[in-house]
Amino acid sequence: MKLDIDTLADIVAISAQIPEFDRVTTLERLKARLDGADHLILVAKLDGVIVGYKVGYQLTDDTFYSWIGGVIPTHRKHGIATLLLKHQEQWAIDAGYKQIKVRS
Repeated sequence: MKLDIDTLADIVAISAQIPEFDRVTTLERLKARLDGADHLILVAKLDGVIVGYKVGYQLTDDTFYSWIGGVIPTHRKHGIATLLLKHQEQWAIDAGYKQIKVRS
């Protein structure tokens, strides 16, 4: 699957707005994890502006890794993260993954 560099750059910008993230998300870090791997990048938009995202990738033949995601503080408590997670889970099931591993 080909990486969309513009979308990755948007994710880097959104990550910088999420205070809970103690580690800087960089374009290079995203590309290193996702390039060449089966992956899914979801973004949530409000009025054309990205307010949240969820990223995951194939860990093994039958395991999908739900890696990172977040919603900017001003748009929380509206179910955005839950919708992103449910969509990611359904995508992984439809893609034939038997299990989903999450980062905690």
